[in-house]
Amino acid sequence: MIFPEGQEPYTEFRPEEKIHAMASSRSFNARMVTSPIVSGAINKGLIELDRQVKEIMGITPKPIEEV
Repeated sequence: MIFPEGQEPYTEFRPEEKIHAMASSRSFNARMVTSPIVSGAINKGLIELDRQVKEIMGITPKPIEEV
């Protein structure tokens, strides 16, 4: 499903950042496989830690579209 313009999801922590993909946690639980949820949470934590360290050091992080 594609969200209409102006109704795209966003996070309160970084509202200007685009969300490129979403997955329902119910779809993983229905398959009895929760490891993608854990992996996604760990990856998001590492990405945020990387960004915060770069901000502290004065390094401008690149947007995901440029990586």
